[in-house]
Amino acid sequence: MTVSQDVWVLTEVEEGELSESSIEVISKGLEIGQKLGGDLWLLLTGLNSEDIPDNIACSGAARIYILAAPDSSSYLPDFYEKSILALIDSQKPRFILSASSNLGNEIMTELAVNIKAGIVKDCVSVDVDEKGLFIYTKPLYGNKVYGTISCQNCDIQMATLKTGSASTKKPSAGSRAEITTISPGIDYETEVKRGEFIKGDPATIDISEAEIIVAGGRGVGNADNFKILEDLAAALGGTVGVSMVPVDEDWVSKKKMIGQTGVSVSPKLYIACGISGASHHVLGIKDSRNIISVNIDKYAPIFKVTDIKITADLLEIIPVITRKLKERKALDTKNDNGIERNG
Repeated sequence: MTVSQDVWVLTEVEEGELSESSIEVISKGLEIGQKLGGDLWLLLTGLNSEDIPDNIACSGAARIYILAAPDSSSYLPDFYEKSILALIDSQKPRFILSASSNLGNEIMTELAVNIKAGIVKDCVSVDVDEKGLFIYTKPLYGNKVYGTISCQNCDIQMATLKTGSASTKKPSAGSRAEITTISPGIDYETEVKRGEFIKGDPATIDISEAEIIVAGGRGVGNADNFKILEDLAAALGGTVGVSMVPVDEDWVSKKKMIGQTGVSVSPKLYIACGISGASHHVLGIKDSRNIISVNIDKYAPIFKVTDIKITADLLEIIPVITRKLKERKALDTKNDNGIERNG
């Protein structure tokens, strides 16, 4: 099979904006495209209109294909997959990348099976060496080790990238991309059964997708004290995470562990409570948009990467913050119900 050197990136639009994970894969796609000497194409899900925001149209891509679906807000991987298959058949890219999201993993797996392409999922690094060989790095054995993988006998290669593994810096504005809308022509009424859309509970969604995280470390003291962090997370509409020590002490499940040996995260708000700031933990939170740290030790290393520092006993200050948030929320609710609020 003769393939181009173009790089395709499957991206997801949420409420009219690129998801954070999509910004990461676009950044990585541009990097790979430059090394291969090919163009970057965006395959856009979640949007049907060609009137797309400038930050997408001018993201550095040469072409943008809007994968049209009857209802762009629904979870419809079959529509997207069939559109991409038709495009691959005519254009034959060298590499296809997506975020390691539910939608991305489902579409990419089906595509790989259909076109017999090599795929490596849940990567933390994707690179191309001087010979044009793709090098993938991903966690193995429950994140205990990292493996380096290469696929040498596949014309088209594919990968999904874990959130927090690439830069979230938005690409410098380039020229406006050529935009095309494509659709597979499936009969939506007869071939698709639409179910109810249920938004995930912030407290129970995968921590890598959380927008607000309240994380605890050794300073929390014991498993029972995590109730304090859970209350704050609930007041903020977020979820609880942990550093390594609480996992080692069996206070909290390992699936909540954040850091180089756990999950890398990039929330809008990360609150570190009683976390000292070991390098393996900091590497897992480096792409957080805002970091607030609460620690009784004013010399704690975590303060070096913190936007707001609170030197205090978390067991005393966190309940106060939670109470104030609940009081504010109650006032806002009264105000929304037509009761005048003073102050």
